[in-house]
Amino acid sequence: MRGGALPRHIFLLVLCAKQLDLVACFDPLLSQDVPVISGYVKERFTEESSKCDICVFNGSSIRDDVVPSLTKAVTRLWSSEVSDAISTVLEDHSNTCGEWSNILRDTGELTADSTDCFDLRDWLSWQCCNGMPSLSECQATVKRTRLSDDTQQMIIPITKGSSLEVKMSLHISESSIVNYGVDGGAVEVTGSLLLSWVDERLKWNSLEEGCSSVIVQESDIWVPKLVKQDANEATDTLEVSKIDVLADGRIFWTREVRMRARCNTSNEKNFQRSSRVCMVDFVDNEDNGLVRYVTGDARKVIHIDDDASIPQYTLDENQTTIVANTSATRDNVIQKVQLQLFFEPLDNVCNICDRTGALTNGTINSLTRDWIELFPEQTEEGFQCFVYNSLLNSTYSIFSEECIAGRANFEEACCDDDDTLSIFECEDNIHELIVDGLNTITPPDPSSNEQDESFATEDQVEVSVLLDVVQFIDINVQSNTFSMLVSLELQWFDKRLAWEPFIGGCHRVTYRASIDSELTEIWVPTFDLQNKLEGVQTLPEAH
Repeated sequence: MRGGALPRHIFLLVLCAKQLDLVACFDPLLSQDVPVISGYVKERFTEESSKCDICVFNGSSIRDDVVPSLTKAVTRLWSSEVSDAISTVLEDHSNTCGEWSNILRDTGELTADSTDCFDLRDWLSWQCCNGMPSLSECQATVKRTRLSDDTQQMIIPITKGSSLEVKMSLHISESSIVNYGVDGGAVEVTGSLLLSWVDERLKWNSLEEGCSSVIVQESDIWVPKLVKQDANEATDTLEVSKIDVLADGRIFWTREVRMRARCNTSNEKNFQRSSRVCMVDFVDNEDNGLVRYVTGDARKVIHIDDDASIPQYTLDENQTTIVANTSATRDNVIQKVQLQLFFEPLDNVCNICDRTGALTNGTINSLTRDWIELFPEQTEEGFQCFVYNSLLNSTYSIFSEECIAGRANFEEACCDDDDTLSIFECEDNIHELIVDGLNTITPPDPSSNEQDESFATEDQVEVSVLLDVVQFIDINVQSNTFSMLVSLELQWFDKRLAWEPFIGGCHRVTYRASIDSELTEIWVPTFDLQNKLEGVQTLPEAH
């Protein structure tokens, strides 16, 4: 009889639900003679089993009043491309485990078999669930059964296609200027680099073992061979760090980094000069093209802290990006990845003083030659600072030649500067980089315009001589002679001493100059004065 068969089905259903997956039980049962409600029952349990639950280990239950602490699993969610709904929920750190359980179950797009649900369980289950197995025993079992094969460290885990996809993301926490403009300058970037990939060989059943992730050493598994190109041990570090291996085969490798990024010079194309574009190059020349580095949407894979900018600039997260490309040689295929950091000026209008300096009511009593060459009509001295500042900010941009000359000539006299960017630090930095890093005591290249880097000629260096008579003394009408005190100024161009100042940086640097090659820091013309009564004094300094 039908009525007598129904209790038997219910008994079998309960027994099955305790041992196996609940929905799987219904397939054989519903193929038998079950009342009309069977369609409703199957639909209901299918819907329930598709929800994302925190406590899925057999015998575990939720701890309602516990507030889970943030762990490394949360950072994986923040750095991954989670949905906007999940991202918004993660911003609230006050939810209890019971509230999290309801949130996960009520979020329609969060299903039990989704990657986001898996990561949320990895974060929450050990903090929010009673009745969980020993974590240490689970991890020891997984390592013993999954990491015992030494060949795994050498073989790239390619299971689909001809290469392995490695995803990249970057967190930038801090940046600072370490080269104030020589060859475009450089900034030091501090943060973390995250590489993630899938190794099918390392999968396990988290419901059976009791843990959904383990931490391993870099030497335990295969890892990508991506390193910073032309790395300097003194300035560039990629810290050795532990690696998270998840039960579904996903691997996350987060490395703390400190990198020096070279910045563009004005003759590099495709970049606006008002911006500072600083680049870090990475290279993988060991995996022979079998690894593809994928960056995705830069706005989702590059995370920038609010205080990661340098003085007078903002690090533009909309333009900052990661670019990956492949190049080939006769013997190898090389993967290259370039991080491009776009620093945009906070102001584009030219002012003598930057944002941290106040314009004073000072007076300009002398004008330099470079200013007069740019403004031949502005030769009258004695104007107050605000007159020159109005001239500059009404017409010129912050990176124009006129603005740079104005700042170089008037900043010291016109600005009450409390900038955190030390002018002394800047001058010392430029001086050290140029004098210690370059040969500056041989004659400069006197080629066309004295700026052509493509070739050197036999032309002579053009040196301008300015003689200022200070005083006539010892006038003797009988011998028809006199003596005079003069100031001699020599001007020439040496492109080796050039730099492109950052906004708020220094515009002039002082070097020790002497005709004596043992004393001078830079090349100076060899000259002598006829009819001198006393020897020519050693040039005290050069700007």
